[in-house]
Amino acid sequence: MRSVDQDLINASICTSDGYGEHWLRHCIANLEGIYINPSIAQLSTQYSGRTMIIVGAGPSLERNVEQLRKARNNALIVCCSHALHALRDADVRPHYVIATDSQDVAHHFDNYDLSHLGGVIAGVSCHPKVW
Repeated sequence: MRSVDQDLINASICTSDGYGEHWLRHCIANLEGIYINPSIAQLSTQYSGRTMIIVGAGPSLERNVEQLRKARNNALIVCCSHALHALRDADVRPHYVIATDSQDVAHHFDNYDLSHLGGVIAGVSCHPKVW
């Protein structure tokens, strides 16, 4: 019987084999944006000691929007790009949005006012349209 660890290793290898070239092309295309935009490392001192809530787009989001709305002034709210419109519709304004998907998720930002955000945190291998 195979171990769970071996299954995870095999899944990781398959993912890397399937997407590795894709991720590399995106990293190369994003080099200019990586160079000219500030590093996320700067946020560590700015928000040191502050509570952070990371919001995903899972099924618990709808149940927790009221708590998120109340927490906004006391905690840093960071959401994945997939949750952005759901939060807007619930009148919850995140401080930052994270986009790491290598698929084109630029549409997550369509019809969204980004002016109130502290920024978009983009992964180096995310789709170049996000940069």
